[in-house]
Amino acid sequence: MKFLYIGLNRDIFSRHELGFIAALSSIGEINVLGLYAEKSFIGTINVDSDNGCNEIRIVNLKTNFSIFDLFRKIHKYVDVLNEAIDITNFDVIYATPRIPILIASILNKRFNAPVILRLWSIRAFKVPDYIRHGVYYDIFHIFPSFLANLSYITKSNKTIFLDDFTYKCAKKIYLLFKRRFYKIYPPCGFIISAKKGDLNVLEKLKELDEYVLGVTVLSKSRSYLRLEALPHAYIFYQVAKKNPGIPVVVIGSTRKEFILQVLKGHKELLPKNLVFLGKGFSDMILKQIYNKAKIVVHYNPFSSISNRFIEALYLGKAVIADKNLLKLYPELDKYKAISTVNAPHEYSHMTRRLYRNEREIEKLSYNAQRAYNELFSLQANLDHLLKLIQNDI
Repeated sequence: MKFLYIGLNRDIFSRHELGFIAALSSIGEINVLGLYAEKSFIGTINVDSDNGCNEIRIVNLKTNFSIFDLFRKIHKYVDVLNEAIDITNFDVIYATPRIPILIASILNKRFNAPVILRLWSIRAFKVPDYIRHGVYYDIFHIFPSFLANLSYITKSNKTIFLDDFTYKCAKKIYLLFKRRFYKIYPPCGFIISAKKGDLNVLEKLKELDEYVLGVTVLSKSRSYLRLEALPHAYIFYQVAKKNPGIPVVVIGSTRKEFILQVLKGHKELLPKNLVFLGKGFSDMILKQIYNKAKIVVHYNPFSSISNRFIEALYLGKAVIADKNLLKLYPELDKYKAISTVNAPHEYSHMTRRLYRNEREIEKLSYNAQRAYNELFSLQANLDHLLKLIQNDI
């Protein structure tokens, strides 16, 4: 079979979409079209997932038009696409929201290839989470979000949801289309390539072992910084401060960013056991960082997919997470795949208790790997995808 995957460039390189692209490559030939890239590029990328290395053909286009220009320029744009990819001969087109699904629907009308939408978040469904954290401006986005996603759904033959919460909410809101909806948890994928910062991180890694790992991106801004990055950082700070004998490693942010954003410039408050490996290293180095970690601390304040959690689950790590994560993947409770807390202040105690319990860590790690293999893996995806493709599509 031949597949075309259309997505925004930033979405394509997320863990869940790289893993999904690798899954498609296992059952057929796939071409990837990336929109809004920093520069145009036609070539291949190597994606590492459950099935090893997958060489994927990709066309990255530096598109510079808005959604309002799309229909005015689409015919010219389709001709450009056809020069790079034979878009007349695909069995199925997969697309992400916004402009990708609009382009896919136009290709569907011209070439009669069925379209499957990949939908991993609906903004309106997360408004209660925002309100719970004291942010109210997203209330005004509820109806625009419902309408926008309705338009994406109507332009596809089927819709794949990547978590249980979004899937169930969509079935209640979009009743007329619920027979088109499928829930398929995503596999994990990594890009195989080297980066300039790799050697520096490898040198630091030699001195580290059996640490608690946390990920936060303090270079973000606005609501993401306030509601996700900073709460993550405060949790890691408290875990390190209250457990001075346990090494805590932070990636995704620099020491300077942490001191400025979290400690307000008071570097003397930084715990000595809090270590920063920074950012800008390759996915292959990231895997090594995870593999040397004893525990991964994860905080998920919103009901939406987390690449960080998928990474940890894929690599079979013992994870401490808040119970909100079970809204996304309720089956994890049956697998006993994560150690849960009810509130951010409980992470420090749970980390101390778990760090000293080797048997519990081994059990969590085993259960995490089992949960990934049975719920998220490429094989689990292939079983669902083949049924979906064969089911009246």
